[in-house]
Amino acid sequence: MRNYIVLFTFLWLVGSSSAADRVVVTQVSSAHVPKGTNASPSTTTLSGPDFKKIEENVKAVISLLGNKTEWWDVGPDASYVSAEIHYRDKRYVLNSWYPLFHDKTKIAVSETQGLVPVSGPEEKKWVEGANSKQYQELVGFLEMINIPKQTAAPNDPSPRR
Repeated sequence: MRNYIVLFTFLWLVGSSSAADRVVVTQVSSAHVPKGTNASPSTTTLSGPDFKKIEENVKAVISLLGNKTEWWDVGPDASYVSAEIHYRDKRYVLNSWYPLFHDKTKIAVSETQGLVPVSGPEEKKWVEGANSKQYQELVGFLEMINIPKQTAAPNDPSPRR
């Protein structure tokens, strides 16, 4: 009986809480987290006045998504950044590894080829410049909202900044 009361209370609280407009940005790691740790992903929430500052950008992203509510731009077993956009009682999600490689001068992110080794900044600019305008605007939004950046764990081979 107690379990039913707890479940009912939980469902009531979830159902009655307001869904304020916000963007929740989380860095998702492919690295195995050792047992016995309370390591949690790096998360940032933009709401209230911070959300108002980017609301026009949010509307543009939603428009770019069309009738989709999720967009994926990651490879298998990859670390990536996830931005959950909660806007007007709807939820949209952008998942991309681009922000993690944006500052890497020897790796470009291609929307058609994934991660591409490059010789330097000029080749990186050329490869990433070939991405579609829609792709550039979506990853540009992720960069604009100030993605949380963290360093790789000692045993984590994924290249993160």
